Amino acid sequence: LETDFLDSVDFVPGWQESPEEVLRVQGMQPIGTFEDSPAGQNGMGELREVVSLHDAAIKVLGSPLPIRNQGAAGTCVSFGIVRAIELSLLWQIAFGGAPYSFPARGLATEPIYGGSRVEVGQRRIGRGDGSIVGWGAEFAKRWGICARQPFPDHKIDLSTYSIPLSREWGWSGVPDGFEPTLKLHPVQAVAKVTTVEGWIKALAQGYAIAEGSNRLLATKRGASGIITTYRGGGHCMASAGYVTINGKRYIQIDNSWGGGSHTGPTHPKFPYDGGGLIPEEDAAARAR
Repeated sequence: LETDFLDSVDFVPGWQESPEEVLRVQGMQPIGTFEDSPAGQNGMGELREVVSLHDAAIKVLGSPLPIRNQGAAGTCVSFGIVRAIELSLLWQIAFGGAPYSFPARGLATEPIYGGSRVEVGQRRIGRGDGSIVGWGAEFAKRWGICARQPFPDHKIDLSTYSIPLSREWGWSGVPDGFEPTLKLHPVQAVAKVTTVEGWIKALAQGYAIAEGSNRLLATKRGASGIITTYRGGGHCMASAGYVTINGKRYIQIDNSWGGGSHTGPTHPKFPYDGGGLIPEEDAAARAR
């Protein structure tokens, strides 16, 4: 029997729903919501019909970011957050005049996964996989991020994604001696997006968004790259832009299930096989 859904054997839930923890992290921020931030209050007038953060990757790198694959591990929170940071950073380089360089292999997920669970979450999830988006965002801000590369001075090799290391750090935390290296590159600010309008306004200004929910992407895209969603295990993905098709707005979702996990046509502005376009009303249930 063929279905349009991912085989549950291949998917390990990783997003943990915890409104109270998200609220706690939100309370740590100088500005708790994107809507209350200067960018959220920006009177932008009529928004463009299409904004693709993939344009920034193509301009800086010559191609979209590669499709990531978290494998059979519930590390999606780190993948969603890293993808959002990568796209936002590329937008700043491409269109904001930021004098940064982008790492050849992108950013490492293992520190955010381990740090979210231990340094921020204090092991409250236990031994199982998974984390909370707010914890990962707080770690990226307070501790920082790093390139996917070896760090021989620390005898740490982050050149390729490692499930065993993710799980090791997910219990023991990021090594203390490595934390100063991460703190060289902190994320400057994080904020919770609470409305679809804020979501769209953030994307229009080049801010990608990591979002966690119990809605998964189907395996097959339809015309113009539109993809349906269904209720499943907790998952975190990143939004990378939006487009208006026949008067209706859709949001691009980048997934971390690897190449071949989604098939069918893509939209010309989102030439990325690892995700698809969801209707704006579908996003309304995620902005929480």
